[in-house]
Amino acid sequence: MRDRGEINIAVANYFDNNFNNFSSIIRRDGNTLQSKDELKHIIIGRWYYGLYLLAKKKLGIQYISHTGYFDKNNNRVLGIWETLDDNAKRKGVSYDFEKNGTLLFDMRNRYEYNGINVPDTMFKKAQTIYEDMYNELQNM
Repeated sequence: MRDRGEINIAVANYFDNNFNNFSSIIRRDGNTLQSKDELKHIIIGRWYYGLYLLAKKKLGIQYISHTGYFDKNNNRVLGIWETLDDNAKRKGVSYDFEKNGTLLFDMRNRYEYNGINVPDTMFKKAQTIYEDMYNELQNM
């Protein structure tokens, strides 16, 4: 899982850092990408999923939901970011994994599934969350 997480992050960072000449990226339908705006939702998605896989590895869990939910018996089941946050707090880490993981998850869903462009301010916010969370995961 760690390798897959790192690969997702590497792909996101490659897109973020290296695609300045978008006219060379040709879509399958023959059109070319017009700007980095057409890639930002993919970058956020890869950052998010990479962090999700790294968090699963840290927790030693094969499967865990992205967000918490109530099961059929109305018992609260924690999602990955709540579980990671609880684990981090027990280890003395003050970073808020629950808040930031959930925010990045929501951003990924909003921009990936609603067909809207990511504003620069939100992209920068996603990048900051990704960078901070990645660093904090390395310290756990």
